[in-house]
Amino acid sequence: MRAATALVALMAGCAASTVPPTLPSPPPRVPHGEPLRLSGELPPAPASAGPPGTLVEGRYEVCLDNGGRVSSVKPLESIAGADEAVISALHGWSWFVVHEEQAPSCFPTTVHLAVPSPSLISRQAGSGVFATIVHNVMAAPPQWLASAYAGKIVDGMYKVCIGETGLVQSVRPIAGVPGADDVFIAGLRASTWDLRVGPLAVAPFCFGAPVRLDQRNLPASVAVPPPLPDPPELARPEHGVSIVMLLHRVAGSFPHLPDELKLRLRDAGTVYASYRQCIAADGSVISVEPLHGIEGADRDAVAVLQKWRYEVRGPAGLGVCNPVALAYTITRGR
Repeated sequence: MRAATALVALMAGCAASTVPPTLPSPPPRVPHGEPLRLSGELPPAPASAGPPGTLVEGRYEVCLDNGGRVSSVKPLESIAGADEAVISALHGWSWFVVHEEQAPSCFPTTVHLAVPSPSLISRQAGSGVFATIVHNVMAAPPQWLASAYAGKIVDGMYKVCIGETGLVQSVRPIAGVPGADDVFIAGLRASTWDLRVGPLAVAPFCFGAPVRLDQRNLPASVAVPPPLPDPPELARPEHGVSIVMLLHRVAGSFPHLPDELKLRLRDAGTVYASYRQCIAADGSVISVEPLHGIEGADRDAVAVLQKWRYEVRGPAGLGVCNPVALAYTITRGR
């Protein structure tokens, strides 16, 4: 997916009193990273991949056919002894893929595999399943989470099922965290618990595992998040079928920096900003908010981006919160 970009040039002499207008047409678009995973499971990593209770990471290129199903997968960064199983599993995944103007069929995706470590299971009176975390494992979250959830605490809940051998059999979201499901699921698969089960309980032993993402005090990030479905509850794809949306901007101009701000930033080179633009299924813009703004320019930028209109092609009733990245290149004349 590619985010929209604007380019502004400023040529100011030593005693300049006027600022030339911004360039009327946008420059080449800035490529975006990986799309949001909606569903899909992965196999455990082979024991040879690392110590029990650890995570290994790989990267793969996924190509979709015209129906949104995976047509091919190839390793970009392999996981020794696991590529065949990962490729097979990725054929059953679903993503939320948004493109502007045209729809490329391939994209990269990162996977985290857990090297299994057995939990301790003991029987006790009662019929319930009680789990206490012993070894908590967490994969590194993507950098863009700091932008998407800046200043917030986000809570989630996952269903963890453990077999008779003590190994995690499955982890599924009950109330997931969009964009962070992968890292939470991988970490819960690699974690170990002290599990107390009733005498009549039968494996798999399942329980709810709460997680929390605290982004209140983290430094600001310039990483741009991927497009997110809006409302998220409508993004329920068929197994192994991705939701693919195409956005075509039909109205709206690019934001310009105020003249006084351009003069103040005349030695800054290139200045970056990004905004989250939520677009309804009818193509109207519902809301715009800064992700990584520019002091003195955000109010005007939000007002301009609010006026954009799109032709939206995708599932009925589903909109998208799409990032818009702006790069203002400012040069000083001699």
